[in-house]
Formats: sequence, C-alpha cells, structure tokens
Amino acid sequence: MKDLVFRFCKIAFVVIFSLFLRGDVINPIDPRENAVWHNDRGIDYLQKGFYYGAVQEFKLAILLNDNSPSSGVFYNNLGETYMKLGQYSWAVDCFEQSLRYNPNFIYYYENYAKALNKSGRLNSQIQKYKQQSSTSPNVSSNWLMLGIFYKEKGNKKQAVECFDRFLELEPKIILTHSVRRIRNDLK
Repeated sequence: MKDLVFRFCKIAFVVIFSLFLRGDVINPIDPRENAVWHNDRGIDYLQKGFYYGAVQEFKLAILLNDNSPSSGVFYNNLGETYMKLGQYSWAVDCFEQSLRYNPNFIYYYENYAKALNKSGRLNSQIQKYKQQSSTSPNVSSNWLMLGIFYKEKGNKKQAVECFDRFLELEPKIILTHSVRRIRNDLK
C-alpha cells in the first residue's frame, strides 16, 4: 500500500510539474502590463493630490519597464509629480530622462524648460545651447532647445527665430508640426 501511495505521489508530482513548465497553471507576469497599471494608478493619485503615492507608482512603472519609449511617459509623469512637490531639481532629472527615452513629444521639452526655470538653471542652459548652436549651427536639437527655453523665459522674438532655424533644418520630422504650431502661437 505504501508503495502504491508513493507511486501515486510521484506521478502526481510529475504531472503537476509538467503543467507548470508548460505554463498552463501559472500565467507569467508581464512587466509591461504591470508598468502600465502602476502608471495608471500613479496618474490617479496625481489627479487626487496624493503626490507621494504617485511618486511610488511611477517609480514602480519605471522599474518594471525601463529602457523603452514608454519609459519616457513614466519619467515625464514622475517629473510632473516632483514639480507639484516643489522638487524642481528632481523634476529636471526626470524630464531629461523622458527626453532621452522619447524625444518626440514637445510637451516633454516644455516640461523640462519649466523645471529648469523653477530650479534656477534655465539661464545656464541657455548659455550652453547658445554656445553649442554657434559651434554646430546645423544641429537642429540645439535650436529646438533654445526656442523652448526662450519661450519659457517670455522672449518671443528669440524663440521664433530659433524655431524658424529648427524648421529650416528639420522640415519633416515628428516634432515639426508641434514646433510650427508653437511658433505660430508666439507670432
């Protein structure tokens, strides 16, 4: 009888173990889905004013799905939360990351400029990009950044000039339409 019970347990173990290996019993966790879920919770917390909870949710989303274009969204949301908390330097870091992961949204550039302005670092960045644009006048990103920075400072004329230069260099990229819209709004 003991031998029969032992054989039954052995067979049951092999069957259950094989089901685990096939994935029929346990569904694997999809980190991308969980990242989106945490991002959505973070947005909900942010809208309700629960900023510290939102920070944790956005950090979890980043940890679950780092190094992808969607990470730009998560970093941007984290940066917006830090702005609400008055942590402007941390927000600058987040917006830099959002631009690194997904540089195709003008909103990320505008958030970056606002955070730089609030942290007192906008003027130094303007000087940096002015230097870069004079040494490398055909690098369109320098002109875009300068235009965004001048717009943030309220220097409409200089912003329009920089946006015009950007549009000359990049007439057909994803950002072109957004930059043209901003330039037209400033005129």
